[in-house]
Amino acid sequence: KTGQSLGIWRFTGSAVSDTNITDMTVTASTSVSGAESSFENAQWYKGGVAVGPVVVSGTASGTAGAETGYSYTYHFTSPLVIPMNTGVSMELRGNVASFLSGGSTSNGQYIFRIESPDDVTALSSGGSLSVTVSGPNGGSGMDVNAITVVRTKLSVASSATYGGGANTIATTGHAPSAADVVAAFVFTADSANDVVINTVSLKLAGSTLVTLTVKLIDDETGSAWGSTPAAGLQHGIPTNVGAISTAAGTSTVIFRPAYTLSGSATKKVRVQVDSTGLTTTSGTTNGSLVQFYLDNTTSGSAEAGNDGNIIQCSIVTCNATGWNDGDTGGLNLEAKVLPIYAPAVRY
Repeated sequence: KTGQSLGIWRFTGSAVSDTNITDMTVTASTSVSGAESSFENAQWYKGGVAVGPVVVSGTASGTAGAETGYSYTYHFTSPLVIPMNTGVSMELRGNVASFLSGGSTSNGQYIFRIESPDDVTALSSGGSLSVTVSGPNGGSGMDVNAITVVRTKLSVASSATYGGGANTIATTGHAPSAADVVAAFVFTADSANDVVINTVSLKLAGSTLVTLTVKLIDDETGSAWGSTPAAGLQHGIPTNVGAISTAAGTSTVIFRPAYTLSGSATKKVRVQVDSTGLTTTSGTTNGSLVQFYLDNTTSGSAEAGNDGNIIQCSIVTCNATGWNDGDTGGLNLEAKVLPIYAPAVRY
C-alpha cells in the first residue's frame, strides 16, 4: 500500500518570531526483534502537500536479526516554517514495503515517535540563531498509535440483503420460520494476498439470551459455509464448562469455516436460525427482537467449532473474526471497526 499515514505531530511556534525547522529524525520502534523496516519512501506533508526529501528506507538501530527500530532522518533545504504563535500539523506518510521482496514483516508492530527535542533542529526566522525546542524527552517521547503490518487485510460489513441481493431482510413484521435469515455479513479480502478465515464469533445484542440454532450459510451455494456444521450451533443453551456451571447459557457461538478467500474476492454469508418458537407482534405486544453482531468476547462462554465444545471466553478471548494472512495466524479485525451490527429484526 502506498501513501499510508504513519503519524501526525503538531508543532507550535514561539511568541517571538517564526521558526524554521531544518532537520528532524523520527524513529519507528518495534517490539519484534529482527523485524524488517516494513516502510519505505517516507515523506512529510504539510497541509496535504508533500515537503522535503523522501527517505527511501529507515536505518536499522542494531545488527541484522536483532533490530529493535529504524530511524528516518530529514534535512530540509527549504526549512519548514512554523509561524509565530501558530500551530502547524505535520503528517508523515510512507509506503508499506513488499512482503515478497523481504522488506516487510508480517504482524510487525511499529510506533513512530520523535524521541526527544534534540531530534528537531530549528533556527530563527532570519536563519542565524538556534531556537530551543521543547517537548517530551526519552521514555516520554511523542508516540503515535501503534501500526501493525500484515500481508493482506480482511474487511467485514453487514448486509440487509441475501440471495444475490434478491431478498431483503425484513426488520419489522418479520415472519418466523425454520430457515429464517436474520442477518448477512460480507467478507472481503484485500488484493495483496488471500485470506484464510478461521473463526467467526456471533453474539446477540441485548442482555436476554434467546435460545436459537444458528447456521452460517454460503449465500451463493445455499449450503453450510466452509467447514461450519450443517446442523448449526446452539446459542443461549445452559451447559457446563468442566466443573463450572454456566446456567445463563453461552453468550457467543464461534464458527470455524476454515475458508480461503482469494485476494480481492468477497463472500456473503447468511445467518440462519430456527425462529419458529419466537413471539410475533400482536396489537400492543411487541414480538421478539433479534440482532446479531460480530465482536470480541472476554467473559461468559461460547459454543465453538464443529463438535460443540464449550470454551470460557474469560480465559481465552474469543476474537470477533480470526484469520490468517498467509504467514501469520490468529489475526483479528481492527478494534476500531468493532462491533459490526446486523439490522435488528422484530417479529
